[in-house]
Amino acid sequence: MRFRSHPERELSDHVQDVHRRVLSMLERTPIEEAERDAWTRLLRLLASCHDFGKYTSFFQKHLAGDRSIGKESYHSLLGALFGSYVREQSWSSATDWKQLEYYLPLIVYFIIVQHHSHLRDFADTVPSKQNYLAAQLQDITHNLREIEQDLHQSFPDLTPHLLAFLDHFEEHMNQLSGKHNFVPRFFRQLPEYDLSLALMVQVAFSFLIDADKHSAAENDSVPPSQLSPELVEAYRIRQFAKAAEKNDAMVVKRNLVKQIVTENVSRIELSRSFHTFTSPTGTGKTLAALEGALLLRDRLSKQGSPPRRIIYVLPFTSIIDQNYAVIQNVITQGKTNSQLVLKHHYMSEIEYGKTDGTDELSLDRQLMFIESWESEVIVTTYVQLLHTMLSNQNRQLKKLHNLAGSIVILDEVQNIPFAYWLLTEQLCKAYSKQFDNKWILLTATQPKIFSDSDTVEWLDHLEYPNTSFFDEMNRTEIRLLSEHYLELEEWLEAAYAEAEKVPSVLIIVNTIATSTQVYDYFCERIGEDSDEIVYYLSANLIFEHRKKVLKRVRQRLDNGLPVILVSTQVVEAGVDVDFHCVIRDLGPMDSIIQAAGRCNRHGRRLSPEPVVIIPLQKAGSRKADSAIVYGQDAYIALETMREFRAEYGGSAIPEKAYQEMVDSYYEKLLYLKENGESRKRLSQLQKLEFDKLSDFSLIPKKNRTIAVYVQYNWKAVWLWNYYVEHVCKEKDLNRRRENYLRCKTKLRQFQMDVDCRFVRNRELEYGFVLIRPEWVEADQYYDRRTGWIRDPNDEEAFIW
Repeated sequence: MRFRSHPERELSDHVQDVHRRVLSMLERTPIEEAERDAWTRLLRLLASCHDFGKYTSFFQKHLAGDRSIGKESYHSLLGALFGSYVREQSWSSATDWKQLEYYLPLIVYFIIVQHHSHLRDFADTVPSKQNYLAAQLQDITHNLREIEQDLHQSFPDLTPHLLAFLDHFEEHMNQLSGKHNFVPRFFRQLPEYDLSLALMVQVAFSFLIDADKHSAAENDSVPPSQLSPELVEAYRIRQFAKAAEKNDAMVVKRNLVKQIVTENVSRIELSRSFHTFTSPTGTGKTLAALEGALLLRDRLSKQGSPPRRIIYVLPFTSIIDQNYAVIQNVITQGKTNSQLVLKHHYMSEIEYGKTDGTDELSLDRQLMFIESWESEVIVTTYVQLLHTMLSNQNRQLKKLHNLAGSIVILDEVQNIPFAYWLLTEQLCKAYSKQFDNKWILLTATQPKIFSDSDTVEWLDHLEYPNTSFFDEMNRTEIRLLSEHYLELEEWLEAAYAEAEKVPSVLIIVNTIATSTQVYDYFCERIGEDSDEIVYYLSANLIFEHRKKVLKRVRQRLDNGLPVILVSTQVVEAGVDVDFHCVIRDLGPMDSIIQAAGRCNRHGRRLSPEPVVIIPLQKAGSRKADSAIVYGQDAYIALETMREFRAEYGGSAIPEKAYQEMVDSYYEKLLYLKENGESRKRLSQLQKLEFDKLSDFSLIPKKNRTIAVYVQYNWKAVWLWNYYVEHVCKEKDLNRRRENYLRCKTKLRQFQMDVDCRFVRNRELEYGFVLIRPEWVEADQYYDRRTGWIRDPNDEEAFIW
């Protein structure tokens, strides 16, 4: 009998290919030499045994098209039992996993049995007999000689175990079940926050499933590439030569930042895992951080380390495009080469190509490379990062082995909620201990995720201590207009009085409901010119609409024309706009500082410009908007600002005090807030409770939502028609899936998830509530200025 793994693939060829791939992947993963042999043995076993169940005639008939075969064609369980038996017989006291050796057969079973599904809770994955196992074992016995011959060609060390496995199957099942009974006791004995077993299981699973999928698709391996740190300086010369000639204050500041960072990274001890880069907004952090990461990568490579991937993480999809464009221009001068630079988030296009356009891949194969992070530099989101590290999903976990050992830049790291600080700290420490990951925390408002003793600051110098960069800043000042909460009418009057003083103003509030009320008020006060002056931005707009608004606002700002932008928090982090004044409702201290970064951003106006904080609580509302969205954090920020305003004689708080004020705020958070959510998630991960981890969400979801598609313009209409005709009505399943992959990212440009309470009496059309062009034109359901029309009195209508 000829044994196949796939219709056109010999089983022995596929298994050997998976074996080769996992070992090649392991070579690129920084692991201590003392543990490398143990990892090699584990991965060799997983690769060589994962498809053992395909040796049954049941599977071979099913593969040939016989759909009358039932569960007897399943192959994962038989492979898991064989692999665990081989591991049991290959016990070695020389392994560096002595404390885990007793349980390794169970771990091998756990990984292989689920390699075509998702990881479940370890305690619930009990090795047990299934009705179809007896028939499979009998079938293996009937074809034993042929299987031994085929197996001997690829993995001769496994053949001696085959007959013994069949003879001692019952005994082995009892042994596995006995070991499983001791699992709860084993977990109780683990030290607090010891995640070594969890990481070993997740990363080994990732190695196996990614190698298996790439082998099945016959994808070529992506070789590592050299990336010189000098690429960044070459980009600066190309991009900023004229600006450098002006020699203004911010250009001088950026050059100094770059010089100190490169000098520090050139001599940092390579054993250090946790790095901070704390610098005011507008000082060129993105380029300096990338240059530092490339320099660190280069130094590690010269010490014998495999080439490290660089993973650049950002909080919002809305700012990824601009950072990705910069990084792509640095690395490839703007040309498409996904092997070097890759963008990955839920709204990114499925596009994985080479510079020369050769070897065009199918969409499925492109998606496989993208989701596996097969690139040197990956630009992604916190959602992708943390939902991978805490995932039980096969699709998410296949890229985890490429995270292991990488250099990770956590940009705007203050956006990680306090509830997950401890979780972030312990995850980072576990990856650094096991895989030597390097973490760079990049922000103007450095949170206290790590203790100072754990980190090394990139922007620090004997002559220019880190605090001096903040002390010398004089672009903005924070004015706490009121220590008490104002009702909406009074708040609007105060905001309008401040807005009248300046040519351009950014107004940030905390909820969508309030933002539309503020927008309507300013339109009414401005009068007939409001369409040209007053603009609106929030997650209440579809993404295509938001891009259009930002483009128009930037044009007016660049041309010195008056503009008022009413927004929610979507504008705070990383959006490159420069207003004369920012007015903000109360929020967390880091959000306030980020908002200040949208005012006099480049320091071109010599006098400090105002960031006006006006706390708001609507009459009759149970809570202030800030409390609804941020809870206690906003009130702690108010207390901190009160203290610092008193220090400055009751007047404005200068920019030089921002860093000290943020530090004080974070100290209060650490003292006053608990970390129960982090502890719960760490405990679940430590105990391999992957099913329980599956409900983890970095962005809290309060209510059930419905997908709404807005036919905002002719592109949206054309795209909808394509979706209906070529996806929904396509009968060929493969063609349907491929067509969907082609259009799903574009669909999201016109899509929004709306709380079910605001979508009443609307029928679904092909999975969406459809808003037609004539309704948009008539401002029905979707307003052309403020987006989705909802009840302005609903306090729960907020965004993050």
